[in-house]
Amino acid sequence: MELQIIICKKRGIWSHLLLAIRFFCSIYLLIFLFHPMLSSLNADCQSKLSEDQKIEKLIIAVSLLDGTFIRNGEEHNARDASEHLRLKLTNAKKSFFSSGKEWTARQFIEQLATKSSLSGLPYEIVLRNGKRYYSADWLNAELKKINEQCSEHSK
Repeated sequence: MELQIIICKKRGIWSHLLLAIRFFCSIYLLIFLFHPMLSSLNADCQSKLSEDQKIEKLIIAVSLLDGTFIRNGEEHNARDASEHLRLKLTNAKKSFFSSGKEWTARQFIEQLATKSSLSGLPYEIVLRNGKRYYSADWLNAELKKINEQCSEHSK
């Protein structure tokens, strides 16, 4: 009987130890996997950001939007909106008319992220606090923040 109790206690210790090891391994992997993404915000700014990196940051900003993206009069969540903008960018880059063209962040905003290519209606962003913006205005403000962050880090 005493032997069984000792074995159970040891199993309890081992199971707790294994859980702790799994937990710390998971944390380590998360840090290892996401560290480049987390540090890229500042690391990108140590050297000048490329236009593609600025566009990616704008698309990420849309995906993190705390509100609604309105396209053709219909509401879309932030994830769907960012996927739509990424798809438009991919299609534009593949287009015959822009083959080999380097897209700037400003061109991305003006030509792809401002209005529907089907209806011509402007995209809008409605934040959770009720403030409403045209996507062009909101994205230009985000681009300004990106450029300011990078200029602060390069000083």
